[in-house]
Amino acid sequence: MENKPYLLFDAGGTLVFPDQTFLIEIAREYDIELNDTQLFHGYYYLIYNLDQQANKFGYFPHNPWPNGYTYSLLRTIGIQESKARILGEIANRRHKVKSLWTFTFPWVYEILTYLKDEGYRMSVISNSDGRIGQVLRDLDLDCYFDEVFASHTLGVEKPKTAIYEIALHRLNVSPVDALYIGDVFAVDTKGANLAGMGAIHIDPLGLYVSFPGIHLENITWLDKWLPIYQNYPEFFATNLFPYKMDSNLFLLEKYRNYPVSRENTFEAYSIPSSSLGCL
Repeated sequence: MENKPYLLFDAGGTLVFPDQTFLIEIAREYDIELNDTQLFHGYYYLIYNLDQQANKFGYFPHNPWPNGYTYSLLRTIGIQESKARILGEIANRRHKVKSLWTFTFPWVYEILTYLKDEGYRMSVISNSDGRIGQVLRDLDLDCYFDEVFASHTLGVEKPKTAIYEIALHRLNVSPVDALYIGDVFAVDTKGANLAGMGAIHIDPLGLYVSFPGIHLENITWLDKWLPIYQNYPEFFATNLFPYKMDSNLFLLEKYRNYPVSRENTFEAYSIPSSSLGCL
């Protein structure tokens, strides 16, 4: 492969994460001790459970968190129902004023800096409200990306092909020259494949061993994976398209334009160094 692929990223669970510090602090007020690891693992188990449901029933639920994201996260961790509901309501009130998904890890800056220095062009396609652009600016992440495409602004959500097609058209990039990276298999990987793009699935806990496709622990592995891909693209041609590998996977055609819920996001970090982020 002569040219570098254009990299399109999901936001929540891939680049930005929920405010763990806030969640830990409000839990402590109700005599609940949480830690970063519990919340991190809880997030990905919650997503994995939804992907399993999509695998079983053939579609991703339109409203996966009817009682709110935080409530579902805390119940996944094992917090009793009554306290999870109270904390969920507090988090929902916070989210209305300030997004809960407003922090990131130091390695996000490091890998994005590496990719930009290596000449990769990048943008974001996110199932999110209109605040994701501001979230990335506040975190000093916006300078890494050419564009940020938010479902709320475009009026269409992943995995509908239209959101990918709009982004590719505005970027003047062919789907065969792009890769999509995201953490929700039945939304991110599926939508990208339906739009003709190869997809990389983010699986920090190694939960998706029975799922076809390419799974990386997090985006830091791109510095190792991308050079191999560019040297041997034919080796990955099939694995980047798991929805072509298995025509029955999540009832592919039936789900082509099934609506999904707004995206959420995950964890906390202050900008680590003046050498990283947007100057």
